Amino acid sequence: MAKILLVDDEPNIRLLFSEVLTDEGHQVLEAENEREAFEVLEREPLDLVILDIRLKGESGLDILQKVVAQYPHIPV
Repeated sequence: MAKILLVDDEPNIRLLFSEVLTDEGHQVLEAENEREAFEVLEREPLDLVILDIRLKGESGLDILQKVVAQYPHIPV
């Protein structure tokens, strides 16, 4: 079982991915923006981040660079 952070600004997409991953036995945490994502990253040990590159008002690619720089051990 992996602990996965799912970052997407669309609730329906988060719900779909979360249900599928949970059914596969994974624990899924959700965030809809950069601020929420980093709040989770700071408090939870994670195995994987699934990140949408098109977020409202934010660049997923910029967030990707920040995550990789601060948490290089977590695959994104």
